[in-house]
Amino acid sequence: MTSTIKPEINKLLDTTIKHICFDLPQEVNINDIKNVCAEKFKKYEYILYLMAQLSRIVYCDTGIIWYVIERSLGMSNDVVNEVITKYDNKYKDMRTQPIKSQRGDDSDKNDIRPMESYSIKKSDGTQQKYATYIATPDDMVCLIVNASKVKKNNNSILNDHDIILAFKGTNSIENVETDFAALFATTRAHIDSAFLKPILNGWNVLIKALIKHIELIGNHETRLFMTGQSLGGAFCTLFGFLLANAKANRALPDELANKIKSIHIISCGAPTIVTDESRIKFNRYLDNGFVTLDRIVSQKIPSVTAAMQLVTGGLLGPNDSVGQLPLGFSHLGYQPLIPEIFPEKRGRPYSIDDIRESYGIIGHKTRSRDLRTWPFENNEINLNRHQYRLNNIVNSIVKIDNADSNIIVNVESEINIVKKIIFEKIINKYKQPENKQPENKQPENKQPENKQPENKQPENKQPENKQPENKQHKGGFGSKYKEEYEKITKYRIPNLISVAGDPRAYIMAHVEYLGMFFWGVWRLKGMKDPAKDNKIAYFELDSSGVKISYTDFLPSLHKDFYKTILEAFDGSQIDYRLYPIFQIPQSAGSKSYKNYIKYKTRYLELKNNHT
Repeated sequence: MTSTIKPEINKLLDTTIKHICFDLPQEVNINDIKNVCAEKFKKYEYILYLMAQLSRIVYCDTGIIWYVIERSLGMSNDVVNEVITKYDNKYKDMRTQPIKSQRGDDSDKNDIRPMESYSIKKSDGTQQKYATYIATPDDMVCLIVNASKVKKNNNSILNDHDIILAFKGTNSIENVETDFAALFATTRAHIDSAFLKPILNGWNVLIKALIKHIELIGNHETRLFMTGQSLGGAFCTLFGFLLANAKANRALPDELANKIKSIHIISCGAPTIVTDESRIKFNRYLDNGFVTLDRIVSQKIPSVTAAMQLVTGGLLGPNDSVGQLPLGFSHLGYQPLIPEIFPEKRGRPYSIDDIRESYGIIGHKTRSRDLRTWPFENNEINLNRHQYRLNNIVNSIVKIDNADSNIIVNVESEINIVKKIIFEKIINKYKQPENKQPENKQPENKQPENKQPENKQPENKQPENKQPENKQHKGGFGSKYKEEYEKITKYRIPNLISVAGDPRAYIMAHVEYLGMFFWGVWRLKGMKDPAKDNKIAYFELDSSGVKISYTDFLPSLHKDFYKTILEAFDGSQIDYRLYPIFQIPQSAGSKSYKNYIKYKTRYLELKNNHT
């Protein structure tokens, strides 16, 4: 099934969340959208700012997450960003200390998990939970929060029945290895497996947690809002579309499928994840209105091409280049085509200033914050430039000692630390020049006289067996899927939103989004992941504190499992409730067969504990 919706020439299909914010139909007249005023536009900017907050909060340890949610979630991004910094500094020693305030996983006395910073304030068990924190052994982390915990704002489109999922991005060596594995992926796959595998390994527990949150809101339909930055952007996008696909194929438990009204994805600096063929197939969920997608990219100079990214600073610089990687893959949704000149004149803007102008906010144009559309109650849109006033607000929230009240972070030095971690520890690891042993080469062993060119039989070559038409199967230059996409996207409002980042982050734009800085998220020495090799961290937050618990981890054993996911792209039913799906190895005496029996037995024992 492919997209066939082609609106009239003066109409465009809006697959972003904008039409919901502005109370417009999905198919909008490009002349009517000019009547959207600045007051309505605040609703759109508010949801973008809020999702950026949660995409940063999920990087924190749950003890700190609890304080941030309880005291500041939904305030301006400058305030929330500074609150996180203050709490990180206040509890930094606990990030390297094994938990003592409550029992964690102490099966290995030499490796007790999690760290105390994941607890800090223990739940008394008497309050209703509002958030769930999930971390798998392969470091896929998701924070699920009931929207009722967000501070009230007149510009919010959220209601108390909505649920928000925030996925963590790169903050450890394991995450960077996932990123690098993605860079060297092959487009023979429908989806980059480096991003897909962690989602599938955590699928069961994510579904289980969602069902519990659905139960908490009672007999109501819910909208799911999903967000994440960097790797988290890839996770939230994949999970959102896989969930939509599972629902469409009746592959979700009824108690979940019957309650999901719609899915709204807002990512920050997300990498490419699918091929052209998968993009066409998944975009149908955008076209039918069940899913919306808004993809934010931090760019000093608006750009839709990798070439322009390099011109404006290379891989690191004022334009975030992560959104162009890995090469050979595409983004879900729609964006301006490379040949298009001034797409905003056809109602297809992608730069935030042009988007505002297209919706009737005429006058002074800014690539970042605009006082006319600032969605928070106070008019101080640049509190980050007034450290004294910002400190006064944050200190009243955090309630820290005066000795800690003037914490000033050198942004540039912190960003340089991130660069050092990435390039020295990761790239050098993958290059491994020390493994090269040129001295072992023995050219004298070559025996050219043994070559027998007369044995070559060029007549045996069978060029007729080559199937060049298969080269276009998954995508690539000139593929039929790319051509189909180019025809369709001309009738769509772009899902891409280009926003200029904070000037302090121009040396590495990827570490800042809408006022939320991601340079302090790295786990350094002694800061262990909350999950273990065979355990998933399943922490619950309520108004009294954090409850620590663990559940068993059942990873997929066979690569054939992922093939079943790909079948869903063609409309075949897949029962996600039966995950993991086991494929019996061909050899009954092999090690893989013994593992199959071992894990299948364990799976059947735990089946009742999984959705």
